[in-house]
Amino acid sequence: MVEAVSFLVFGTTAGFSVGGVALTTGAGALTIAGSLVNLAGSALLNYALRPDQPKAARPENIQVTSKVATAPRLVVVGRARVGGNVVFHRAVGGVSYRVICHAHGGVSEVEAILLNNKIVDVWKTGDPPRYWTNDDNDAPAPVLDEFGKPSSTAYMNGEVTDLQYLRGAPAVRILSRQGAVPSAHYPELTAVFPEWTASHRLDGQASSLIICKQVRAKHFQRVYPKGEPDVAKIFKGVPVFDPRDDSTGFSENAALIIRHLIASPDGMNAPDALDPDNIAAQADIADLQVPLPDLSTEAKWRLGGVWSLSEKPQAPLQRMLDACAGRIYLRPDGKAALFLGQPAAPTVTLTFSDLIELQEITHGADRVSRYNVLPARYVDHGLRFVEVDAEAWEDTARQALDGEEVGPALDLSMAPSHRQARAAMKDRFHRDNPSLMLRAVFKPRAQLAVYEKDVTLDLSPLGIAGDFDVTGWNLHFSGQSGLLEAVSLSLSAIDPDRSSLPVGEHGLPQSLPAPTESGGVPLVTGVVAAGQGFQSAANTWVAGISVAWDAPPSLALRPIVEYLLDGSTSWQEWPVSDDARGTLIAPLRAGGDYTVGVSWQTPEGERGLRALVEDVTAIASTTVPLPPTGLTVVDEGGGQARVTVTASASEDQWRTIVYRDAVEVGRLTSFASETVEFLDAPGTGSFTWTAVALNVSEIRSDANDPADIAGPVTETIT
Repeated sequence: MVEAVSFLVFGTTAGFSVGGVALTTGAGALTIAGSLVNLAGSALLNYALRPDQPKAARPENIQVTSKVATAPRLVVVGRARVGGNVVFHRAVGGVSYRVICHAHGGVSEVEAILLNNKIVDVWKTGDPPRYWTNDDNDAPAPVLDEFGKPSSTAYMNGEVTDLQYLRGAPAVRILSRQGAVPSAHYPELTAVFPEWTASHRLDGQASSLIICKQVRAKHFQRVYPKGEPDVAKIFKGVPVFDPRDDSTGFSENAALIIRHLIASPDGMNAPDALDPDNIAAQADIADLQVPLPDLSTEAKWRLGGVWSLSEKPQAPLQRMLDACAGRIYLRPDGKAALFLGQPAAPTVTLTFSDLIELQEITHGADRVSRYNVLPARYVDHGLRFVEVDAEAWEDTARQALDGEEVGPALDLSMAPSHRQARAAMKDRFHRDNPSLMLRAVFKPRAQLAVYEKDVTLDLSPLGIAGDFDVTGWNLHFSGQSGLLEAVSLSLSAIDPDRSSLPVGEHGLPQSLPAPTESGGVPLVTGVVAAGQGFQSAANTWVAGISVAWDAPPSLALRPIVEYLLDGSTSWQEWPVSDDARGTLIAPLRAGGDYTVGVSWQTPEGERGLRALVEDVTAIASTTVPLPPTGLTVVDEGGGQARVTVTASASEDQWRTIVYRDAVEVGRLTSFASETVEFLDAPGTGSFTWTAVALNVSEIRSDANDPADIAGPVTETIT
């Protein structure tokens, strides 16, 4: 069979589906009650701080658009890029309608909309009026009436104004709901499909209605290179409560978001577990401004991402704590307290007079449990919310001692910046690899340390002094009187430097490629690029892009040709000769969108700026295939019909699509001129069948002439 990469063919009729998210018909948010958890219990604290929690809501599976019967609901906190699940899809009259649910519990704001991973401009009600041309040209301009005023062809609310989606009229419209309760339904949908009533509101669900209109065949590949476009949105997440001023609104503050997860019915459903004064104090710490290498500042601890209602709430809690060097510990009043990575003097001091017995002292973790390198991945908000590797935190001296690099990977998918990721990594590295560990038995006064995260030790006669983390404790009672006799503590030395991150330790974040700076090298002119493929072997076609450019102003300049796949950050260079004026870049991903850049290079190796051609789609074939032939239909009885058709004779033939009464009933992959058949089950009655050919680049045989089909064949089925 012909080899090619397929994509969704736009315009086919899809079944009505309400899978994934139940549609509400009355007031009230769609919520799944979180399990009642007592945060004050030590079992929860141990479980919440385990390093091996499942990581269900990952960037690679929350930023895509899916279409499954049941999809996990996602709660967005801070800022996050989220795809969604299609819960309604139907096409009629050359127009496709899709409803996509993005987030549960609502969001504060839609910050940006992406189609196929590219941010698009969407006209909204209240924006200054804009107008589009109806002359089918490639350069949109206002349409003027006889008085020279703009005509009535103004953009409507939700229409995408990017040139790619403007061919004669705006082709794509995106309407949004932020998940209010109650929420407004989509009247644009009800007007076409009465079964989607005004009661189908999707209360509590941030959703989109995307309407895609059919375009002329000559524009289809440009407007819909991958079929109906995937939709993603950058959201400002669910509003969170701030005890500092009793307000509720959007925030990236780590303390407020952790408090929301613990208090929310969609999280741990424990609204009274944390003391408001503790959260207020930690929220102030999170808001502290820290300097960056470029002399700007950012808040010390922010969070952004999602959690899924299908994962246990302890899992997103762990991700949040990891991303802000956070810990939760038990207080004497039975409430839990949050601590974010920030130096603070312990309130309890134990001296040599409190000591009964020093049971064990170890200078650092043993060779089995220690590590010398800590890699991590985080979601960089400055790189279009792409998950990237942070510069690993390393102890080179210990690596030399151990003879190899050993270390776990830290999930910092809730951290929004490289600086924050590095700060969290440093804190975790030093906490897991202390310089001194000890177990000791103290007099009963040490019970004050049981509810503290850290203590100060002054055991000067033993040469031990400083601040220590409390990593474990045990109470010893008298067997006769029942009174407390002693307290055992497990302690780890605190590195006083672990909570600070000087600018010099920020490391080098990954960055998007910037245009090459030029020292006077001229810009390449006349650069054009278009999809063009070729046949490499029998029944095998290769997708590519053809590029051409003007001659250089000097023979000393040689061309540099590069290309970049949409969504990638790495330019690839394509080799060309010094005197080349054009080239064919292949093989490329069929249907993939690319940016092509051509620049001049001097004999000394200095390169000029790239002259760019954007949104070039790699295709394998540009020819319209011949139609299929020999369409026959035979009544098989029992409401069944045997359909036989001979595939197109074109060498780039890929599939034959069979329609019954204009509804697709078969999609058959075969070689050119191969006869194929299948059994259709229309029921009894008279029906009409037709067939069209589809080539390796999804070009139909009827692209230029509607008559270039097989059929029609009408048959009565019994």
